[in-house]
Amino acid sequence: MKLYPVFLILLLFGFPLLAEDANQSRQRDVPLTLSVLGPVSSNCGKYEQTNSYFCLGLINCSLANSYVLTLALSGYNITDYDMEGYSLALLGNFAGRDTQGFQFSFLANTTRRRMYGLQISFVNVVLEESVIGAQIGAFNINFGETIGAQMGFFNSTQESVTGLQIGLVNTVQNSEESGPDFAVQFGLINYSANPRVLPIGFINIVHGGRLQLELNRSVLGIPRIDFIMGSPYLYSIFTLDSYTISSRDKKESANTAAAMEGVGLGAAIPIGPVYSLRLERRQYFPTKSRPDLARVERWLLERKVSRAFALSVGLEKNLFLNSAVDRSRWVQSKANQIRSLTTGVSWNLLSGL
Repeated sequence: MKLYPVFLILLLFGFPLLAEDANQSRQRDVPLTLSVLGPVSSNCGKYEQTNSYFCLGLINCSLANSYVLTLALSGYNITDYDMEGYSLALLGNFAGRDTQGFQFSFLANTTRRRMYGLQISFVNVVLEESVIGAQIGAFNINFGETIGAQMGFFNSTQESVTGLQIGLVNTVQNSEESGPDFAVQFGLINYSANPRVLPIGFINIVHGGRLQLELNRSVLGIPRIDFIMGSPYLYSIFTLDSYTISSRDKKESANTAAAMEGVGLGAAIPIGPVYSLRLERRQYFPTKSRPDLARVERWLLERKVSRAFALSVGLEKNLFLNSAVDRSRWVQSKANQIRSLTTGVSWNLLSGL
């Protein structure tokens, strides 16, 4: 009586495969596959001919196609062709063709052609065509097109991205402007060969975008050197300036030119072939010699003189967030705000790319 369950399992899953001709490669559907490792399973070693709805493996599950669930308790899942549904493993999952559903493991997920759904692992890789969905892990690599999201420490797409990349380092390799409909990179370092990708981060390198050195000065005598990085429409700003408001401040300061570093974000709106309207907001941080915490907003009209050089003119508002220096002599009604004209000239280092 105790052998009846074992006999039933063999009858349902093992004998149908044994009855096939050894040279016949026709794939066969079975409801359930129980596996220890590779050929040691209820499909009697013919895993490359077996399509299974459910596969439960101690070390691994190996199938031709899987339709609902593959679960490897202590190893990995291998699907030679298409995987549909859920593929869960301790170490990794591999699909030889397409994945439609969910791959989860602690080490690595790999799909050869198309991924429709979600990959979650330390490393997620799609080797050929596209990701339509999301990759979430430390390293997300797609050698095709991404339509959806990549979220991790390092995200890379070889072709175009339509969607979002969030990570410390984000890269898009495709340079065709017809690729993405809309794509945003949010991270510490962003790189794109396509100028239609919008980067939001500290270091942004976009081919056809902005990698500018800009010297600008306001009528209050505040020269700045700005380093601008980003797309033609959205960019980050790093600033170094003297930030000396008056001759009295120079005498009271520890240095005659009190350096002050700031960071900011800017947007450019094209209003013609050579003109753009630039809107910028910067935050300045106090230094030992200049203890001011300040915010600067700028509204600029930019004109391209050539591919490399541009001129700008506009207005700026300085908002001082503490009272380290009394500036009531400049504006009687609002001692913490100063408005002035500003002009600048910039050189785009990416003009030759």
